[in-house]
Amino acid sequence: MDNKIEKMLYSSYGQKKLHSFIEVFTNTFIGYLIAVFTQMIVFPLFEIKVSVSENMLIAVIFTVVSIIRSYVLRRVFNHFTVKNNKNSVTVEQ
Repeated sequence: MDNKIEKMLYSSYGQKKLHSFIEVFTNTFIGYLIAVFTQMIVFPLFEIKVSVSENMLIAVIFTVVSIIRSYVLRRVFNHFTVKNNKNSVTVEQ
């Protein structure tokens, strides 16, 4: 297999990058649908009147914010995980 393709499909931790992409896409899509339906229920309880298209746009905005938040947190945790792993590596004799 071509090295570039192999790097695209597999991460250094063994999980296929394609599977990670599918997981993130599915999670984001389901989160978006949940946000739209939740807003359709909650907004009227607070007498917030928006059209369906406005409701969908609001959900897009919150979804983008959620993606950015998740990415930043993942990178922070990854930074500390890699840093801790480098500090805890021992040489076996």
